[in-house]
Amino acid sequence: MKIRYRFRFSKLDRIRFIGHLDLMKLTQRCIKMAGVPIAYSSGFNPHQLLFFALPLSLGMGSVGEYMEMELAEELPAENIIEALNDKLPPGLEILKGRRMEQGEKSSASLVRGGLYKIKLPGAVELESALKTLMDKKELLAADTKKAGRTLDIRLHIFELTYLNENEFTAMISSGSSGNLKPDLLLRALHEEMGMEYKSYGMSIMRMELLQKKEDEWITLD
Repeated sequence: MKIRYRFRFSKLDRIRFIGHLDLMKLTQRCIKMAGVPIAYSSGFNPHQLLFFALPLSLGMGSVGEYMEMELAEELPAENIIEALNDKLPPGLEILKGRRMEQGEKSSASLVRGGLYKIKLPGAVELESALKTLMDKKELLAADTKKAGRTLDIRLHIFELTYLNENEFTAMISSGSSGNLKPDLLLRALHEEMGMEYKSYGMSIMRMELLQKKEDEWITLD
């Protein structure tokens, strides 16, 4: 019988600059080194039953990432966390975890929103610009993947919260049902402020991935 676990982890410091596929390979190796009895798929090319909720953009830090794994035997979640943290490199840390209930949906299928903390390089007229964006019924942004196409991103912005003259939080759509990248939001914000958008010197931290139950946003923990 395979037992499924969900873990919350952080990705910080220099490890932010490895991509998602490399993160998967690194985690797989650490699982082996830690002696965690992970289950494998069947077939000619078996692989570890390890799953991530939502890839993180290269260079972005996070304290709210989620992964799941299926084990061939039951272990206390605390033991798994301790064993993995002993092998993971600096910047990667399992923060908490639990055994999942039978039939519980995967984190990847549950994610509907992402909470980001964004720090701009310098002081700007941020508070009024955030309010203006939230007051708009439509917010067109150039599609960075297809030249000449525009996207209405307003419906994917749930909340913008001013913190200080160069820092704010953004709750935006994330996951398989709709995924707004912070880059598009930041381009629209800079256009509203009449400024050229430059990603250099900017800090974007994913604080949490969230699911929605009725009208309430809750964590995946």
